[in-house]
Amino acid sequence: MEEENEFSWQEELIKKYPKIFPKTFYFECLGGWSHILDNACGLIQSHIDYQLSKDKDIDAEAFQVIAVQVKEKFGGLRFYVNHTDDYVSGIIGLAESLSYNICETCGDKAVKINSENAYNQYWSFTACEKHKNPNRRE
Repeated sequence: MEEENEFSWQEELIKKYPKIFPKTFYFECLGGWSHILDNACGLIQSHIDYQLSKDKDIDAEAFQVIAVQVKEKFGGLRFYVNHTDDYVSGIIGLAESLSYNICETCGDKAVKINSENAYNQYWSFTACEKHKNPNRRE
């Protein structure tokens, strides 16, 4: 049952933004960033809907922003889409920047942590005090 709750945020975002996320979309990050994604998607979809209502000559299917990949990389959120304009790029850039101060696991205030494992491999992640253990995913 706990595993269902862990991924319910993904299902909620897919249901809330069906034009942005395909039904089988898979997020490659943890739920602490779900509120960042929710706000970003809300702004993006509102922008798309407004542009389509303003200009009836726009091909709605071609103009719709669709998520290609959402993941964690180098301790921050990465949000890749099929196409973008300056507004959408700005929203995505803001969301990605905010992620460096928000715990990927729980959504609390956090810092970027650089870590090394027993194999001398380095990686970065963003975590709060509670989730700063580098083995939290292992």
